[in-house]
Amino acid sequence: AISIGLVINNEPTIGVVFAPAINTLYVGEVGGQSFCNDQIISTTNKNSIDNIKIFLSSGVSKESIERHGKIMSLLEKHNAFIEKDFSCASLDLCRVADGSYDAFIHRGLAAWDIAGAIAILQSAGSVVCHFNGSEKKLFDKNIIATNPLLKEKLIAITQDC
Repeated sequence: AISIGLVINNEPTIGVVFAPAINTLYVGEVGGQSFCNDQIISTTNKNSIDNIKIFLSSGVSKESIERHGKIMSLLEKHNAFIEKDFSCASLDLCRVADGSYDAFIHRGLAAWDIAGAIAILQSAGSVVCHFNGSEKKLFDKNIIATNPLLKEKLIAITQDC
């Protein structure tokens, strides 16, 4: 996928993610709306972590892999469908924005991987934060992206691991 983000004062403002292999274009502007192939999209309104669909990736460090193993174990207790085979981080984040998935948790992403998708997420009604619940800074490695109703529940899982 091709991911482009306009960042102003370290804040993603406009995002474009294009997946030519599947002819899918996501566009969003913070303060506006998000679109997938000209159709308005929005995040899910699921309010329970039971049976959620989630992208979960650990990154490559030993610490990250161990931490994500604990997160995965906790999510499995709630019968979560966990996708670990990512296509592309920016495209997977857009799948949270369009409601195909409920959440995305990852350690080790760079700003250029996610800046465009963050703008799309936020304009689709998703929230983006650090594992500890603080505001996600563009250059932080940790990210939780989900709907506002699941945010605190996922933070409770990630901050304890």
